[in-house]
Amino acid sequence: MKQVITERHYKDRLWARVQFSVSKEGIWTVQKVVLDHNHYLASPNKLHKLMSQWRVTEADKMLISQIREAGMKPAQVYEFMK
Repeated sequence: MKQVITERHYKDRLWARVQFSVSKEGIWTVQKVVLDHNHYLASPNKLHKLMSQWRVTEADKMLISQIREAGMKPAQVYEFMK
């Protein structure tokens, strides 16, 4: 069985993690869950600000590229896309 550990590395090590094993048949099994955190969790009204929640559609990427090529500065693009 292959061991898979998912963990994020930032400036300070985060303690929360999930460890999986994957069988030869491709079945994933949770082996270990650590829910301890070395920081406060984000409140629900701030979740959209987390990097993991950022999403840009392909259409928006194309639009951003076009308006940047037209000379709009990044701060202006941000304001335009809000």
